[in-house]
Amino acid sequence: MRRTTLALYCLMALGPIVLARAEEPDPSRLTLERIITRDDFRTEGFGPSRWLKDGSGYTTLEPAEGGQGRDIVRYDSATGRRDVLVAASKLRPEGVEKPLSIDDYAWSEDGRSL
Repeated sequence: MRRTTLALYCLMALGPIVLARAEEPDPSRLTLERIITRDDFRTEGFGPSRWLKDGSGYTTLEPAEGGQGRDIVRYDSATGRRDVLVAASKLRPEGVEKPLSIDDYAWSEDGRSL
């Protein structure tokens, strides 16, 4: 009888702890798991970007419409105007469905060649 009573007290004392661990974590709490292992705080990538020699703006890589490849896009530093300089669709070799992958790029000294 003493063992049964002791077991019952242990279950009553430890039961809420076991049940609390089985529940989903509170999404309003900041935890290491959320920061490190999940995508809750992942940011969108940017770049690589290159300032134009004349300082009028910069170019960067952005995902193309449709999600295949990346466009080379120019932003005007004064107005923020966005222009697609090289569309990913133009980087598709004949007979290939997906555009070439761009890891990095550089402008020539005169800014006319890529």
